[in-house]
Amino acid sequence: MENKPDKIIIHHTGNSSTQPQFKQSNEYHRKKFAWQSSTGYFLAYHYFIEQNGEHIQARDELEGAPDELKHNFDGISIGLAGDFRYQLPTKAQMQTLGVICYDIQRKHLLSIADIFLHSDFTPTECPGTNITKTMVRAATINAEVNTIKKIILWILEKIHLLPR
Repeated sequence: MENKPDKIIIHHTGNSSTQPQFKQSNEYHRKKFAWQSSTGYFLAYHYFIEQNGEHIQARDELEGAPDELKHNFDGISIGLAGDFRYQLPTKAQMQTLGVICYDIQRKHLLSIADIFLHSDFTPTECPGTNITKTMVRAATINAEVNTIKKIILWILEKIHLLPR
């Protein structure tokens, strides 16, 4: 069944380790769901962001994902390494999250209001209280503003209004 994304859903690993968590999370989801993606991973999220801001796309955006039972085929899920019940996401994670959310919004014609937390759909502590929709939406808007700035600077350079 094809995923028809109309929302973005944010998760955390619930693991406060500062070590990379992708492999451990992939193995955990392999045992829990056994739902392999076309990319070969078992991770329940489409994207995974490490604490240093590096990310991996674990599923094609048009593939379903077992991250949220009622929304396996109508959302794109993003998991962040960390336990945001007790810690804050890193600046690098928030920058990467904003860029990914903005890219998803553009590709799938979603709005800022289409960004949700896992806890918006299920009684869960995921993704913790130290990451909010407002934070994610602000990071997404910041990514959009930065993209617009780059475009404006490029245009100004092309029409020779900026020194090279």
